[in-house]
Amino acid sequence: MNQLEIKLNSYPDRFSENSLNLTITNKINYLYGKNGTGKSTIAKTICDQHYDKYNILLFTGFERVVGENERLDAIALGTENTEIQKEIEIVSKEINEIYSEIDPPETGKQNLFSKLNVAIKNLQKHEKLLNEFYTNAARDIKNKKYDNVNIAPPSYNKENFINELLNASILTPEEIKTNSETLSSIEKYATKTFTVTNTKLDSLLNNINEILNSKVSQRILLKELEENIRKQNFAKEGFEIHEHKVDEICSFCGNQITDERWNQLANYFNDEVKKFELNIDQNINLCISNIEILKKTELIEKDNFLKQYAANIDKLNLKIKYSLSQYELFYSKLVESLKNKKRNLFEKSPKLEIEIQEDFSSIISEYETIIQENNEFSKNLNKEQEIAKNKLRYNEIQNSLNGINYTNTLNEIEKLKFIKNGLQDSFDQKKTQLNSKITIKNELILKTKDEKKIANQINKLLRQMGVGSFALELIENDIEGQKGQYKIKGHNNEIRPITNLSQGEKNIIAFLYFLLSIENPENNQKPKIIILDDPMTSNDDTMQYLMIGEIQKFSRKLNDSDFLLIFTHNVHFYLNVRPNTAIKYKINGEDKSHYIKFGNYHLFSNGTHTTIKKIENGKHDFITNYEMLWKELIFLFESDEPNLMLNVCRKISETFMHFTKKGVEAFYGDNLSAKKLFDVNQHSLDDFDAEQNGKTKFEIIDILKSLFKENNATDHFENYFKVK
Repeated sequence: MNQLEIKLNSYPDRFSENSLNLTITNKINYLYGKNGTGKSTIAKTICDQHYDKYNILLFTGFERVVGENERLDAIALGTENTEIQKEIEIVSKEINEIYSEIDPPETGKQNLFSKLNVAIKNLQKHEKLLNEFYTNAARDIKNKKYDNVNIAPPSYNKENFINELLNASILTPEEIKTNSETLSSIEKYATKTFTVTNTKLDSLLNNINEILNSKVSQRILLKELEENIRKQNFAKEGFEIHEHKVDEICSFCGNQITDERWNQLANYFNDEVKKFELNIDQNINLCISNIEILKKTELIEKDNFLKQYAANIDKLNLKIKYSLSQYELFYSKLVESLKNKKRNLFEKSPKLEIEIQEDFSSIISEYETIIQENNEFSKNLNKEQEIAKNKLRYNEIQNSLNGINYTNTLNEIEKLKFIKNGLQDSFDQKKTQLNSKITIKNELILKTKDEKKIANQINKLLRQMGVGSFALELIENDIEGQKGQYKIKGHNNEIRPITNLSQGEKNIIAFLYFLLSIENPENNQKPKIIILDDPMTSNDDTMQYLMIGEIQKFSRKLNDSDFLLIFTHNVHFYLNVRPNTAIKYKINGEDKSHYIKFGNYHLFSNGTHTTIKKIENGKHDFITNYEMLWKELIFLFESDEPNLMLNVCRKISETFMHFTKKGVEAFYGDNLSAKKLFDVNQHSLDDFDAEQNGKTKFEIIDILKSLFKENNATDHFENYFKVK
């Protein structure tokens, strides 16, 4: 006998200790349990523990078998197609999200495309203004003239301007003037030498000081003139201005000058005086002569030089003028001192202390340097004019840049470039992602399978059961090549939107596909475990009976090496999916009951742990939903869960009132506290926040029993509530 061991030891927090090991010995098994009692956990455990020896086929609803294709407004049929369709839908959504960023947005909305477009336009606007500036500035510089000479060639354009930006440099007004003059200059070679008489002033000054330090000694003594320089000079001057003749009258005293007086004065002012005076006069004449020579000295003619040296020549001429004036002043002081000495021959004069003027050597050297530079410049005039043009042009470039605050303009453009490049990178990344997603989608589409045969069988079964509300219609020649996609055709042969397909309709399509696909040869390589995990999700009677009928037909064809486990929370489904429990079966020549032939299990929860009970005979089973409530109440009573018993008591009371047509007041009578008690916690079994009622399980059962007694239904109570 085949048996299936299911070890639930990994879930001690969910299953009671006596339910941690479940052994399935029947080929076909029916397991009933409310939601939350661990049905899906058991199914998952079977998959985890027996995948190596068995081909496990699990049905958990339409989600894994029927997928929605929003692009085609169709369904994807088949487990693989559905799984692939889920991936396709995810990728398609991602593709659409990318398109929503990189395609032009709706009016008034923003996305990556619009932000990039704005950034590009802002950058282009600023770059256009900058390029216009380059063009206009280049044109202005091309037409700019200094001294009627162009500073740029006729071909000068924007590119030339941009290439010279790094050379931009402002010139001073003086530099502009100099370079401008260079442009209009013609070759001039200066050859005239500057000449000036150079006198050794120190020797001359020494000679004059010797004269000043000398005096004339008298041969005879005139008492009236003795030791009186003023009188001596007065007498000498009188001697010189009067004539030695008879009857010559003295201009001072008015007396006649006698011969004796003439002889006395002649002896007093002798030849030594004359010789001394002659020496003085000669030196005076020398100084005056030098002054006259200096006055005739010609200044440097600047017209003999290039314009750019005119200022240098002017400066040099000022130096020459100054030096000449200083020379003249020097000689004039010498002349004045000699004249004073001539009037004071008979005593020593003070030494003359004056600064000796530098000679013209430095001026001549500077002049020769200017001549050399001028001539060299003339020799290289073409080259120098080109340099001058460049400097003036670079100056104009800098002026143009200053006019638009060029640095701030470049910074703004760099900022806009940074923004644009960041958005462009994001945009390019999105496009790369898009291409990758499209490739993934195409690869997924290639994996889809054509399920036309099974789809036709599903349509046939639906027609046989009288289901005309919908049928599957294959989509052929899909432009993306996707297979296994079906439109939903309504009863009027018009295509229905998949959004109008109910969960029950989706579920029956998925269920029929699941059963029909089991026959696929790929599933026959190993024994099979077929698990139907709560297959019934719809209250539609037609769908329920269609599903029940197909399960029963499938069960009859099941191989002995296979297992079928049907989990459900639906009492109606549990009761009707099974064969008639009263039928006897021949097993080894003996009549055996339904409970020997098939595995029947009930899963009860006490709120924290689930207990799995195998139903050995009919008296432990239930045949109605109402009977199931009593079974649950007994389980909770035996598990000592008084709080959870209240909700079941309420449902039992409501069901009893329903089929006896009694109202609340008639059923509860004066015992409204019982109704209040049963209504205290209308929670699910696993709601741990439920209020504690304070009643024991015995007190609760006594209250329920008293209600049935007051409604003349004590036998009814005792028939259902049978505990040890």
